[in-house]
Amino acid sequence: MAIGLDCDPTIVHFLKFCRREGVEVDAINLREVAAVGSWNIHIGDGQSSLINVDGCEWNMLEYDAVYARPIDLTWSQQETPSRSRWFGMMSAVRAWLQTADILVINRPMAGVHNSAKPLHEAFLAGLGFRVPDSVTSADPRTLREFVSSFSCILKSLSGTRGDTVAVTADDLNGFVVQQGPLHVQRRIEGVDVRVHVLGDVVLSTMIDSRSVDYRAKGVKPKLSRWLLPIDLSEQVVAATRRMGLTFAGWDFKVSSDGIYWCLEANPQPGYGMYDPVMEWGISRELVSIMTRAKAEKGVPGSP
Repeated sequence: MAIGLDCDPTIVHFLKFCRREGVEVDAINLREVAAVGSWNIHIGDGQSSLINVDGCEWNMLEYDAVYARPIDLTWSQQETPSRSRWFGMMSAVRAWLQTADILVINRPMAGVHNSAKPLHEAFLAGLGFRVPDSVTSADPRTLREFVSSFSCILKSLSGTRGDTVAVTADDLNGFVVQQGPLHVQRRIEGVDVRVHVLGDVVLSTMIDSRSVDYRAKGVKPKLSRWLLPIDLSEQVVAATRRMGLTFAGWDFKVSSDGIYWCLEANPQPGYGMYDPVMEWGISRELVSIMTRAKAEKGVPGSP
């Protein structure tokens, strides 16, 4: 089963792959459920949890594995009744995904520290990864001192997707405490490497781009396969497991001296742009993991 939104490119990419490969997967579109559907979800009592849309009914207890991207659109709803439905639905779905006795890729609370970048970076450093120096502050003096010491970038402080941009002391002219806090990180010059970890499988992609953020609109990076050092491969697999994740997207910068600097471990990686370069290996391994879980009848992992 796959749970997500029909406007999410990643879940759409996964479902297109499954359709092309003849893989049977039931898809629950949360936008449709919120708009015209109904749900009756039970947590931990063995009763059937049901989701209905236009006469189609899914009994959640019948599944052994689910790929979930439960993107929440509650606060984008303009009308109170719609916000209330979204809030109720997402609360129920997330609680079920967190506690269901099946394989969930990934549980909502796994890797949740990614939503607070200072905490996330401290966690990664604690696991032994090299993480660039950073500062999070709303104090103009503190920020100015930091960006005057290094070449720096400005990153999203939360888990919300945002483009990374270069920042200098001049960019802080006029900045006041009410505008903060900002999360500023030392800029590492080098190539980007995206590492997808799926269980014990590691698939790496090198991104050649002169842009500060190769994901930014209008940027056309060159992607190619990349071979990760064995010790780092083992480290990211162990760290992914430590975070309670089955699937993670790791972002590294490789400096000219060959040092791998860890920028982030994404618990809900958008992987569509990397999959073709990997000959659809990411989608294929996702399906393989879910298929094995079905064969093993929910053996992998506890909630």
